[in-house]
Amino acid sequence: MVHPGRAVGRSQRQPIRPCRKRTGAGAKLLLPGVQARAVDQAARQAHRAGRLCPRFTHRTGHGLGLEAHDRPGLTAESGTVLEPGMVFSVEPGVYLPGKFGIRIEDIVVVH
Repeated sequence: MVHPGRAVGRSQRQPIRPCRKRTGAGAKLLLPGVQARAVDQAARQAHRAGRLCPRFTHRTGHGLGLEAHDRPGLTAESGTVLEPGMVFSVEPGVYLPGKFGIRIEDIVVVH
């Protein structure tokens, strides 16, 4: 966890567990033959179950390869079919403007 030099309070710790749940929900679908959009949908579905739904404002993740942010993205628009050996960062986050943000990143290989 990274924070701006002071102790992390309860209000900052509270969203961590739901954020991990969303990351896990997306990562479980990183399987051959699954469309990238299904991964995004799974993370967003898990997110809707929580109070912070409007604060999930970016893609679920992206490919990793020669560049740090390779295609395909794990987005609602991506029709890319996942293949064995593809590597992704699964990183749904929650951002509370003027307060803090949480993003937990898991690196997952499709196999």
